[in-house]
Amino acid sequence: MWDEPEPDQQYDRVKNFNEAMRPRSLTSGYINLTDDRGEQWRHGVHGSEAKHQRLRAAKAAWDPHNLLRYNKNITPENTGSPREH
Repeated sequence: MWDEPEPDQQYDRVKNFNEAMRPRSLTSGYINLTDDRGEQWRHGVHGSEAKHQRLRAAKAAWDPHNLLRYNKNITPENTGSPREH
């Protein structure tokens, strides 16, 4: 990691390679070793749509008020967005 933008150019080839490989890559991954890339990413990182829906159902059963909503949260199926308490 660096603070200044100057080193960015030397790593453009890595960024370009990553973008080129993305359509050929699996969407699932080991979530704990990644940065949170937003709701759409969290939706696909666990695998299939069916698996995501099962995880939302489990989240609704075990954490219906979405108290554990940090660290790459899965929104429970009974809410449209995380609830603040």
